[in-house]
Amino acid sequence: MHVRTQFAGNAFVRVFNWLYAFFIPNLFFLLVNVGLVITLKIMPLTLQNALPYLLALLPLGPALWVLAQCADDFLYQHELPRWWRLFGTYCRAVKKIGGIWAAFLAIVYVAIVDGVVLVRWPAGKWLLPLMIIVGLAAAITAFNYLTFAYHNPTVRLGVLLRAAAVLTGRRWFIGVLNVAMFGVFCLLLAAKPAIGFMVAPIIFAELVVMNNHQAFRSLG
Repeated sequence: MHVRTQFAGNAFVRVFNWLYAFFIPNLFFLLVNVGLVITLKIMPLTLQNALPYLLALLPLGPALWVLAQCADDFLYQHELPRWWRLFGTYCRAVKKIGGIWAAFLAIVYVAIVDGVVLVRWPAGKWLLPLMIIVGLAAAITAFNYLTFAYHNPTVRLGVLLRAAAVLTGRRWFIGVLNVAMFGVFCLLLAAKPAIGFMVAPIIFAELVVMNNHQAFRSLG
């Protein structure tokens, strides 16, 4: 159930509707990613600490699902979920995309480890682009799966994964743009946590939703 925002109201109402839409998803994102905040505070961001950071990123995927749903509702339906319902949506997201997100992070970790090993091997530098492509393809497919999944919550994993993989090949340029924005987003979280967690999340989600709006359709 949603609360319909009254954009036809006076300026005061419109301003607070926008503030609500901006603030609540960001606050939710901060709460479910407390582990990442703690990791950023106690551990330097280095290649040696890649595994702890990737583990701290596990809640991020389902949180991005919720942000994408909020952005889609706000941009195209002018509706906003009640804030306490975000946590129920998050639990459903964990069941739907938690495994795919964990697999993506595992592939990224393997690519990082292999990349570090390869650069120490004289001929390894020629294989380094392959590791980058593998990690990039996994990231694009994970984002595509996430977007298909929240549009099609009842469709089975295999169907969603095939659709995401096909779209990765056909619209790879959109995926590269989304991954590039995700990289900037993560760098902002690491460099300026206060700004990154309280300003950037819903903006990032809205940009991804707008990028993907024409590419994704219902699979039902």
